[in-house]
Amino acid sequence: MRLKKNEPSITETFELLEGLKIKSSDFIRPVELEVQKSKNNHK
Repeated sequence: MRLKKNEPSITETFELLEGLKIKSSDFIRPVELEVQKSKNNHK
């Protein structure tokens, strides 16, 4: 994972999710599905 000046790290993302009372798995799973969909569309 590349970090740029204005992009949050995965740790910062998890801290934000915790603050919002969102389980990290509830956030990551839809992202994972979108990545898989994107990969399948580029084959």
